[in-house]
Amino acid sequence: MTALSGDIRDLEKQKFLDSGNGVPAVRVLDVGSSIEWDTVNTTYPNDHTEVYTYKKGGVTVQTVTVVYTDATKLVLVSVTKT
Repeated sequence: MTALSGDIRDLEKQKFLDSGNGVPAVRVLDVGSSIEWDTVNTTYPNDHTEVYTYKKGGVTVQTVTVVYTDATKLVLVSVTKT
């Protein structure tokens, strides 16, 4: 993946990447986790929350919830790992 052009206002300095298909991707670095997973599912329970569920063999091993102030997703409120 490569850094995006100026089409997206990247306030967090290189947070977004070009996924290669024209859809921006978010750069994620998880430095405190040693979980093993083979599937990640993403759900959007409302317009300002993202839930990432990591599974190994169909069993949930970790969930990460990302909450923004509103649907623009410009301001991050919290990230919770359970």
